[in-house]
Amino acid sequence: TGAFKNFDGSVLIDDVPAGNYTLQSLRAQTGIILSRQDIFKASIMDNITMGNPDISIQEVTEMAQITGFSRFIAAQPAGYDTMLDPAGKRLPKKVTQSILLMRALTGNHRILLLKDPCNHIDRDDVSKVISFLRNDTNATIIMATNDEDLAAVCDQVILIDNGSIKASGTWQQIKGLIKAKNEE
Repeated sequence: TGAFKNFDGSVLIDDVPAGNYTLQSLRAQTGIILSRQDIFKASIMDNITMGNPDISIQEVTEMAQITGFSRFIAAQPAGYDTMLDPAGKRLPKKVTQSILLMRALTGNHRILLLKDPCNHIDRDDVSKVISFLRNDTNATIIMATNDEDLAAVCDQVILIDNGSIKASGTWQQIKGLIKAKNEE
């Protein structure tokens, strides 16, 4: 997506180096939620869609149901036209996280890069997000999380410690190692 340019190794998409794609093409195909993202001064709708006209209000509304954001939006007199302050000032972390999660999940992405996507999200809504990720997206998902519920549904879990891979396998295969590491 252009955020990281200096790294070792290769990033391939369909066996083609990521550098061979245009930045616009990469961003159109990638849904991202990372710790460095933020809300910008614009409407809720613009913050979710990033101005992408291909994302419909119906898709946003459906994603709001999945993430639990629908409860917040129902309380806003201007709905999705509600204007937000820069950096999401005056918004609870749960609302900010929901907007960023919806931003990552709406659209027809082939790759989802998700860092702690369900932080501050109600546990009931986390189960709906997990269901969406497992059943309603065809994207390749790369996720960094300490959430055991999210890790448990991943096809492969990789334990990284101090920049080195310590173990990989299914959650069932390596959960003991991860739990032992967390207890240190």
